[in-house]
Amino acid sequence: MTDGVFRLTLKNWFLFTHGYDGDIACEKAGAPPSGGVPDWLSHWGHIFQALNQKGGPQGAYTVERPDLYLNHIVEQRRAVGLPDLPRSFTDDIPPPPAHGKTPDWIEHSDVTAQATGSPQRVICMPPRKTAGG
Repeated sequence: MTDGVFRLTLKNWFLFTHGYDGDIACEKAGAPPSGGVPDWLSHWGHIFQALNQKGGPQGAYTVERPDLYLNHIVEQRRAVGLPDLPRSFTDDIPPPPAHGKTPDWIEHSDVTAQATGSPQRVICMPPRKTAGG
């Protein structure tokens, strides 16, 4: 990323899906989000905002084809039975560009297993202790 653009490459797609598929698995397992974020809705709101904005998080970079990354999160959450995110999140997903083709490898839902030959291992945060527990 020398030009300030997070390019759509197999490596970047793998890194993205590996990280956020892990987050989805942790959410499904009932674990809290990491990083001190109070809940999963706040977590995904931050991710969607960062991917949608020009200049990326803190203006560090721009994401090429954010629609693919955002739709991946939406589809993977649905696939594991998590509730849909609010429309205020998904209505902001940019439409795909009129030109250019989505790379064929994007169509495969389990990029991690294809790239490594094994399913992804996920480590979640331990559940938060509740008062009296």
